[in-house]
Amino acid sequence: MLSSAFYDTLFGDLPLVDWARQGEKLDTAPWPAFREAAALQAAGEQAKACRLLRGLTREEGIETRHVLQAWNGLRELNCPEAREAEKSLLGVLIEASAEGLEQGHDILAVYVDGTALYLDHTGAVTSSVQAEGSLDEEIAAVLDAAGKILPQIGPWQGKRLPAPNKGNVRIDLLTPIGLCFGEGPFAAIARDPVAEPLVKAGALLVQRLSRLPAATVN
Repeated sequence: MLSSAFYDTLFGDLPLVDWARQGEKLDTAPWPAFREAAALQAAGEQAKACRLLRGLTREEGIETRHVLQAWNGLRELNCPEAREAEKSLLGVLIEASAEGLEQGHDILAVYVDGTALYLDHTGAVTSSVQAEGSLDEEIAAVLDAAGKILPQIGPWQGKRLPAPNKGNVRIDLLTPIGLCFGEGPFAAIARDPVAEPLVKAGALLVQRLSRLPAATVN
């Protein structure tokens, strides 16, 4: 089974202190900046923390999940910089409950930094990093299809929901203004004229990722 701790890191929406703790023993950027922002938050120096996090959203070359976490920190601290955010696509997750009697769900996560992860309900994970760029076209197709859906979905104001119900597919669009998502029965989502291209592009990418060696996430 996929651990909830690892699953939660896919969305870029952990509390600032929790994300900083993820890299508490790492000195590579941008982990020190997140630790500093969390320390400033604890010290009540919100303005300094806001400026630091806003800088991270503009940082080139860092993983998309770090950028998402920086935007989430800005919203968490109610920074004025968060109100500058645009509704742009930074990543997309396609989640589907396992079929039959099996428990758990399968997840395809794709980010604008060109990375993709496929996690199945057993806890096995494959990464596009192993493909050394050979999946760039498939990744771009997923992001393009997701980008066409984004204008039609508003940001979710509540807490992130548990895994989708059995038989359902959920499309999570990750943006600087927060999570935007839609969910429905697989047959309905697959037939929807807006969602169908994303479902097809995602299925092709999963097929390619499934051919790569898998590791197990606990």
